[in-house]
Parts: sequence; structure tokens; C-alpha cells
Amino acid sequence: MYEQSLMFGALAPRDSLVVNLVGVGIGKDPTVKMIRRSRDTVVFVSSFFSGWTEIATVDSVGRIQSLDAAATTVKAVTRRAANLDFDAVAKAWAAYETAHGPAGQMSRSDTVRARVGAANLEIAYSRPQRRGRTIFGNVVPWNQVWRTGANAATQLTTSADLVIGNATVPAGKYTLWSLPTPTGAKLIINSQTGQWGTEYDPAKDLARVDLTQTTLPAPVDEFTFVIAPQGANGILKFSWDDREYSVPVRVK
Repeated sequence: MYEQSLMFGALAPRDSLVVNLVGVGIGKDPTVKMIRRSRDTVVFVSSFFSGWTEIATVDSVGRIQSLDAAATTVKAVTRRAANLDFDAVAKAWAAYETAHGPAGQMSRSDTVRARVGAANLEIAYSRPQRRGRTIFGNVVPWNQVWRTGANAATQLTTSADLVIGNATVPAGKYTLWSLPTPTGAKLIINSQTGQWGTEYDPAKDLARVDLTQTTLPAPVDEFTFVIAPQGANGILKFSWDDREYSVPVRVK
């Protein structure tokens, strides 16, 4: 898509160009803005994923020689190859799957449902895998707002007014975000719903509450949400790698 846009737009006479896109599931009036930094460097900024920026090096006719997506959630760096033996690649992947099993979905969707007092709660989220990585402070950076899952923003639905931590949360739908730090974390309850997990708008925060952090004796491989009963109330928990974060929940 980027190469087609470059060749169509003939960027040379201008420093930037916006290309309109047609697609399914990429928002209303999606665009890609191309910004030429130099003769052989072009930046692509996508409107359909907030903050999604990739940097390409190109040759004289607009063919992409490399693409750096390290600033995105994909975090891939690609180099153009003169040739590629697809048969050998296919055989290598087949051998890997025979030895280790199929890769499966990287961050499968899941839903947690629970009843706390008179409230029916539901959390719809995606579950990334640890895959041997150090998560907090690495995959999930410190001091940055995190979608608290993967893919689309994690969504909380409650049928009754709640108190989460010390924050009143009226019945309805919200998205859940978090702000991990080396010494603790906050849960962010946001009134915007239906967005991708990189589209966080702080102006729509309903509340930020402190989370209790616990170090786990064994790492959790798949990111997990739980709403655990505690008498007439409950505790909302999420865990991944060596950490668990929790906050009390009750009906207002």
C-alpha cells in the first residue's frame, strides 16, 4: 500500500501528501499522510491508528528499501530482500510447527463476566502472550498509559453504579487503561468506548485509582483479567508475567 501511494503521489514536488483509503474496519475517512524528510526518507502517518508512524527509505522510483515500525505496537523493522526462497521458508515454519505446535492466535479475545452485589459486570479484552519476554518495564513501558491487554481497547460494562477503588462509576460502558510505574500503578477508567487500544484520550477519563501490586511466585504466560468475589463485593485483578494488580469493587 505504501509503495502504491508513493508511486501514485509522485512526492518529489511536495514535502507531504495525504492519501485517502477505502477499507473495512479502519475507521471513518481513513488516510495515510506521507512526509518526505529527505531524498530517500519518507514518513507514513496513519489516521486509523492514533500515533501510528513508520519511517521508510526509498529508491529513486519510490520502491521501499526498508521500513521501520519500531514506534508502533508491531515493532517490526523490515529490509527489502533481493530474492526469497518461499519454499524454504514454508518448510522451516512447517518443521517448527511440527516440533512446537501451531502458533495460534497471538492475542485471543476473551470475556470475563461476574456478579458483584446487584451488578452484572463484563470485561471484554484481548490476551497477549508472554513468549519468554520481560513484560513490565519492557514490552509494557514504565510511566506510559497501556491499553491493559491487546488489540481493541479493553471494555468494562456494568449494569449498576459501582465504586472502584475510591471512584464512583455510573452504570454503563467504559474502557480500562493502566499506568504502570516501577513502584506501583493506576487504573484509568475512560468514558470513550469502541476504539482501538492505541487511541487513548485523557480528556475522557472518568477517574484514576490506585492499584495494589503483588509480585507473583510464578510468571503468568497469558494476560488475564479476573473479577473475584469478596463477600458481597469483589476484587478486579489483572496479571501478566511476574505481577498482579488489583482494586476493590462494590455496588454504590
